Amino acid sequence: MIASLVVRASKAAPCATKKNSQRIIRLGRFSKILPSKAFMRFQENCTIDGWDGVTITEDLCASVRFYPPKQNADIDGLLASLFDVLQHYKVVANDKQFKKLLDVEILQSGHNGGRFEIDLFSYAR
Repeated sequence: MIASLVVRASKAAPCATKKNSQRIIRLGRFSKILPSKAFMRFQENCTIDGWDGVTITEDLCASVRFYPPKQNADIDGLLASLFDVLQHYKVVANDKQFKKLLDVEILQSGHNGGRFEIDLFSYAR
């Protein structure tokens, strides 16, 4: 195992996905879709426990457990949010490094803002 991490959300900025209330802006003739404000608050206010500060650059497989603040969680949105947060904080160099998911579970949350637990392993073909 490379790392076992816990990404915690705060009560003020609970777990959110980019797709919740996306924002569309016009840039001249072009439109751009921005992540939701809720996702941006979550990303800026979450904490990551268990990370040694070194960016992981190798291909990865992962085992993920979600403890969302609400039970009607969207699993693909949660995965995208988790991987984007890990890239934003430079835990991984790029979220495209995730090549295989070993296990994904959505469990009942007992925490105010929710949390993600992820175990990272080297990916060998």
